[in-house]
Amino acid sequence: MFALFLTAVSALAAIAAVALLVDGGLRWWSAFGQLRHRLQLPTEAQVCESGMRPALAHGGFTRPGRVTAVTRQTVRRAA
Repeated sequence: MFALFLTAVSALAAIAAVALLVDGGLRWWSAFGQLRHRLQLPTEAQVCESGMRPALAHGGFTRPGRVTAVTRQTVRRAA
């Protein structure tokens, strides 16, 4: 009877360990997926995280009247 109990406890411990490793692996997979998505070069079709359009710079060293996107990331501030 004790051997059956010991086997059941060992099986439950193994299942818990595998579940813990799978959970950690999925969290890492998700975090690196988000990092890869954020590190992609921005295109005009992509929308910013905040939902706002990117800031625009007028003039500069380009032809007058030509609009170019400013290459800086938006920063979220605490309310």
